[in-house]
Amino acid sequence: HISITLQCFHLKGDNPSVSSGPALGLGWKYDNPDILPVEEYESARGERRTQRQMAVPRHIREAILKIDCGVSRKELASCIREINATKARRRQTLTALPHATFEEFVENLGHKLGRAVCIKLSTEDEIKRLWMEAAKTEQGDNYVKSYQP
Repeated sequence: HISITLQCFHLKGDNPSVSSGPALGLGWKYDNPDILPVEEYESARGERRTQRQMAVPRHIREAILKIDCGVSRKELASCIREINATKARRRQTLTALPHATFEEFVENLGHKLGRAVCIKLSTEDEIKRLWMEAAKTEQGDNYVKSYQP
C-alpha cells in the first residue's frame, strides 16, 4: 500500500520577482499532514497545470494573504514596499554591472600600488637598520646614531 503525504504549509512571501503586489511562498510551519493512497490522490488531483497557469494574479495573492493568512492591509503594504525596494536595489546593481570590471581593476591597482610602496618603505627601513647595526658593531659603544650609507 503506497501513500502520499500532503502538507499544507503556511504562506510567507518575500520573493521580489513578482510583477506587482505581494509575493507568496512557503513558510516553515505547516498543518497536520493528510495521508492518502496514491490511487485516490491521482484520481482527485486533476490535470497538470502549465507554468503560465501556475502564476497567481496579484488580486488573488492579496486575497489569500488577507483571508487565509490573516495579513492586515498595513502588513501587506509594508511587504509590497519591501519588495519594491529590493527590486530597485536589483535594478541599481544591474545598471552598475558594466562599470564593475573597471572599478575592480582600479581597486586592485590601488592595492598593488599600496603593497609596492609598503615593500619599498620596509626595504628602506631594513637597510637603515642593517647600517645602524653594522656601525654599532664596528664602533662598539661609540656607534653613529644617524643613517649614513
